[in-house]
Amino acid sequence: MSDTLPYTRNITPDIEDRLRDMPAGEVGVATHFLGRYREFDAAFQTVWLPPGCTKEYFLGVDPCHHFNEMVRKMQSRNYEWVWILGDDHVFCQDLWMKLYERDVDIVVPLCLRRTDFTPILNEDAAAGFIAINQSWNQLIGKTGMLEWYGTCGNAGMLIRKHVFDKIEEPWFRAGKLSPEFSGSDLYFAHQAQRAGFKVWIDLDNTIGHINHMAIWPRRDEGGDWHIDVRMA
Repeated sequence: MSDTLPYTRNITPDIEDRLRDMPAGEVGVATHFLGRYREFDAAFQTVWLPPGCTKEYFLGVDPCHHFNEMVRKMQSRNYEWVWILGDDHVFCQDLWMKLYERDVDIVVPLCLRRTDFTPILNEDAAAGFIAINQSWNQLIGKTGMLEWYGTCGNAGMLIRKHVFDKIEEPWFRAGKLSPEFSGSDLYFAHQAQRAGFKVWIDLDNTIGHINHMAIWPRRDEGGDWHIDVRMA
């Protein structure tokens, strides 16, 4: 089993030099009034960022509004980028730095759904933005940066400031793809592509999705014991 919290490395002088050469930005966390996971807080507090960044919680029940507020804060502070996080994720200390060094307009680390543990990849507008079944098949044999033709989630998405200059405000809008679901992350990806930007998924840099589950002891027909992981 891999470590739950891979945040114990000490920052080195060469990494500090690299960070000092990078511009500051807004790190926004969409969360509720009651925090959920201390593992996220540990990752959030120890992630490596350039000097002058703002790390901020956006409290409430409407993530779509939070995403737009993050962008407005970035613009008001004349920052160069916004990094979107949710409070149900964990990540390595160097995740932001590695995403930034990809040097693209929009990049998101590979993330899995909490239900079927498949990559969060959805179809494009022509296919109705539906979730892709067996989405692992889209990634077979692939590494590095994947230009995504469809839409995707925004957990850990790093977006450069100039992207928002070409998309009408509010940049994130709920219910645009379906009256039943918010879909503001998928809508943003679609709008960014319509504005001429590419959405990249970084297959080499990933983000963990925290789930709420129960671990049951289970005995099979032969009498042997096993671990049975179920949604709680």
